[in-house]
Amino acid sequence: MKKLSEFDQPKLTTELTQLSLDEIENEEHYEDVLFQDGIVTGEELRHVYFRRVHFKNVTFAEVNFHQVEFVDVVFEGCNISNTEMIGAIIHRTAFKRTKLVGTNFSDSTCIGVSFDDCQANYSAFHDASLKRVLFQETLLVAAEMIHVKWEKLALENCRLDGLQLDHTRLKGLDLSRNQFEHIVFTPELLRGLIISPMQSMALVAQLGVTIKEN
Repeated sequence: MKKLSEFDQPKLTTELTQLSLDEIENEEHYEDVLFQDGIVTGEELRHVYFRRVHFKNVTFAEVNFHQVEFVDVVFEGCNISNTEMIGAIIHRTAFKRTKLVGTNFSDSTCIGVSFDDCQANYSAFHDASLKRVLFQETLLVAAEMIHVKWEKLALENCRLDGLQLDHTRLKGLDLSRNQFEHIVFTPELLRGLIISPMQSMALVAQLGVTIKEN
């Protein structure tokens, strides 16, 4: 199993104070806290800062996170599907076995972030900045990484069918250890993409090239 460097691992203290999800309020800071179990539904959380926080088995249902910041945070066994995290600042954060179906990370800044064994189909990272980010054993079917700026982005053993990479530079991106039959990309930005021989057939077909067998 691939991991980010120790520098990018969340730094949690051994003793966390457990709080109720009902105690989360706008414009507040939460440090060294455990939020475990429970559901937050249909709320708008604005300008909330989370540092050294562990979310475990928590569901955020159709929640709008507005300009929130996560630093040294772990989401474990959570459901954050169909939430808005537009413009979020996410540093040294790990998403483990978490549902992120339809989650909108557009305009977010992710540095030292890992997604491990997650469901992130239909998620969106439009205009996001991804630096030292790892997606591992994660479903990214029909996810959108459009106009993304990235550095040291790694995808390992993920399902990428229909992944949209329009207007995203692909030079140096290695997709060879992932599964897909079709991805969307800007042909002018395809140069330098790393794929497996089996994957090349799909990309050649998308470029309108026909391979003729003698």
